[in-house]
Amino acid sequence: MEVTIEFMEAGFFFNKESGMHPEKPLINVVWVEDNKAHGAIETIENIFDPIPEFITIPNRVRLEVIRKYEDELKPYLQ
Repeated sequence: MEVTIEFMEAGFFFNKESGMHPEKPLINVVWVEDNKAHGAIETIENIFDPIPEFITIPNRVRLEVIRKYEDELKPYLQ
């Protein structure tokens, strides 16, 4: 499975009243399985500490994002 991420501008989808963390970027997660591309927008927090009702990607993809991009994403959790 091929997995890539793309950082989106902080606050791209949310305003300050939303309760989401507009100062932190979202990530666009793209994965390819069986010659089909899939994508979802996810918070960095939800990658490392998923809230089941809000997760937008399969767990195997989430784990691959951590494996591949952990060093790049961890600074945003501070």
